[in-house]
Amino acid sequence: MRKLNWREIIGARGVYGTLSDENRAINASGLIYTAPEDIYWEYSAGIGNIFKVFRIDFAWRGSYLNIPETNQFTVKGSFGFYF
Repeated sequence: MRKLNWREIIGARGVYGTLSDENRAINASGLIYTAPEDIYWEYSAGIGNIFKVFRIDFAWRGSYLNIPETNQFTVKGSFGFYF
C-alpha cells in the first residue's frame, strides 16, 4: 500500500435524535418518519487515494441489526479531488 501511495481509512459514525409532533404534522410526502430511539452507529474501513481520485469504504452496521430488509454491510465508493 505504501508503494502505491494508498491511504488506509478507519471511521465510526453515530446518530441520535427525535421527531417532534410538529414535524410529523407537516409531512406532505406520505412517508413514515422515524428517528433512532437508541443510538445508531456504524464503523468502516477503506482505502483512499486510488489513482489519486477514488476512495472505497466498507461499512458495517453496529446497531439496529434486527430490522428486516436492511443491509448490515455496504461498500461505498467516491470520486473527488483532494488538495
